[in-house]
Order: sequence, then structure tokens, then C-alpha cells
Amino acid sequence: MIRSGNVTLLEWLASDVEYVEDQKMLVVVLDAPLDLPVGPLELTVSAPGWDDLTATAVQPPGPQLDWDFEIGADTILDDWSFYVNDVVTMDLLNREGERDVYSVRLEEGYVVEQDTFWNQAWGGDFEDPRLNYNWSCSCWLVDDQNVDEQSLNDVQIRRQRWGEDTYYGYSDPVAVRLVVDLLDPSLGDFYNAVQTHEDAQGNPFANPSGIMSNTSTGYGHFGLAARKAILLQ
Repeated sequence: MIRSGNVTLLEWLASDVEYVEDQKMLVVVLDAPLDLPVGPLELTVSAPGWDDLTATAVQPPGPQLDWDFEIGADTILDDWSFYVNDVVTMDLLNREGERDVYSVRLEEGYVVEQDTFWNQAWGGDFEDPRLNYNWSCSCWLVDDQNVDEQSLNDVQIRRQRWGEDTYYGYSDPVAVRLVVDLLDPSLGDFYNAVQTHEDAQGNPFANPSGIMSNTSTGYGHFGLAARKAILLQ
């Protein structure tokens, strides 16, 4: 269950949990999106024969940002192909007295029958040092590092696609969306710990690296985020 003080916000049984094969995880299927109150929340998991697992995380408010989407902002021509870059420019809110960690994704949507399937848009590398790609969340992390003076304005990510007059040209996907999450900072640290740990595997020169946990058992992480999805095209 998840509680806020003495109020139970979400409670589930083993029969409510489903195993998602392609993601190798257990999920709780919800009838509607969660509307959790901002602030610290406590998770408790009980199982026969085991001590209760408990963890606390902070539910952040909805992310606040201004954005601009420029289709065909620039082009790249090489020996083999012609690329077009569509660029999203964001001003992310840096809250005073709070550490703000954002995850950012630019996604393309493909319609199959009545369903839309979203995939991350390919945009190449970025020179902005505030952007840190993390494959464990398949997102760009932006961390103000708890510095109020850190500017989070003019953060840009892009979608790179084939130009229509090249051999590989194709029609654009039916939809493009920007997905921005404001994370509990502990969740951002967890994503970074997972990536650092996995990157060290098989490297005899890497320092040993564990994966952070915030649960009472020492295994696993309870993280919270607030999401805003913006349809661009």
C-alpha cells in the first residue's frame, strides 16, 4: 500500500499484480492515472513469511515549463544522406530551495489500427552539458544540482529524420510528443546508479559500483515522478 500520513492512497492484493513479459516486471494495473498528493509518501509491501518492506519517497508537483517546437530547424548533408532536425526548446522551472531533476523524452507515435505506439525519437548527441542521457530510463536527465542560480532555460533536444528528397525518405510519423517528468531527486540518483553499475560490468579497470536502494530491506527503490505529455505534431 501507499499512504500519506494516516490516509491510504493505494492498496492492492497479489491478484491485482500482473507480470509484463517484455519488461520483466510486475505491475499494478490501474483503472485511472494516479493523482497523488505532493509531499512524502510511504510504501509498505507485506508478504507471508517475510518482514514488511517499507520505503519513503517525495511526490513532486507537476512539471512547469515553456516550450517551442521548430520543424525543420536545420539540415545536415553528408556523403550518403540528407537529414532534417526538428528542435524543441524548453525553459524548465528551477524552484527556489528545491533540487529539481527532470527527465525529458521526445517521442514519435505510430498508429496501428486503433492504437498509438510511442517510440523514442532519434536525435543524436547534444553538446549542452546540462543534458545527460541515461539509457536505464531511456531519457535525458536535467539536474539543477540544488543550485537555485542554475539556469534551466533554452534546453534543446531534437528529432533527426531523413529528408524527403533522399533515397531513404519516408512520411513523418503521425504524431510527435514531448514527455517531461519532474522526479523525486532520489529517483534521478537511482537511474544514475543503475547506469554507472551496468557500465562497470566487464571492465577490469572500473571501480566497484553498487545500486542505491531506499527500502528497509536494502533491495529495490521506491521512486515517484509527476508527468506532463505535450502533443507537438
